[in-house]
Amino acid sequence: MAAHALKVAGLHAGYDSAQVLFGVDLQVRQGEGLALLGRNGMGKSTLIKTILGFTRLGAGRIEVAGIDVTGWPTHRVARAGIGWVPEGRQIFAGLTVQENLLVAARRGGHGTQWTVDRIHGLLPRLKERRRNFGSQLSGGEQQMLAIARALLTQPALLVLDEATEGLAPLMRAEIWSILETVKREGQSVLVVDRDLEALARVCDRFSILEKGRVVREGEARELKSDRQRIEDLLSVPGVEVEDGAAH
Repeated sequence: MAAHALKVAGLHAGYDSAQVLFGVDLQVRQGEGLALLGRNGMGKSTLIKTILGFTRLGAGRIEVAGIDVTGWPTHRVARAGIGWVPEGRQIFAGLTVQENLLVAARRGGHGTQWTVDRIHGLLPRLKERRRNFGSQLSGGEQQMLAIARALLTQPALLVLDEATEGLAPLMRAEIWSILETVKREGQSVLVVDRDLEALARVCDRFSILEKGRVVREGEARELKSDRQRIEDLLSVPGVEVEDGAAH
């Protein structure tokens, strides 16, 4: 097994003539959680989309579970070991919950093995609603389903872009509890979110992007011990930050 679920080195990327990322280095070790932080427009989603092969790569190297996937098409990067939970969830609204799971399920993969039965144990709400169509689920339930589908691809790395965006507080807490369990069971995770307290529980380290560059990295405990300084990096002048989220 490779020592790293993800290694990104010297990544330059952007859209058409607009460069967004400038020499980004990033690593997620096996079994580790990494919080990716930054204000809106600083390059977080572009970095994820570049790793996944959606965005033009100018220079650099991307490795997934020890495999050089630089320049690979998206479907090959996913099969190499990236389980993506996109912003907006993108479940199959016209399929039942169970059909959504079965479509995603694969054998083999990396380390932690996820089965539909194991998913039902982790997410009993999905088992209860297995005959419901995706369109009949709440936003939080759709996020649970998106996480479950990504896990069933047997990824080396689970990637969540805006993990709890737009969810009610109780559902956010439930999603964080799920991610804590997933991480505890050995799954590597890369999480984009604004809740510093929750990220400190799920992740081991953090990286902050500022204008397409990594400007600070550290241990997750610093998200609590040095919270004010980190919030200052993440907040827009004149906008208050409460409970780790910019409003």
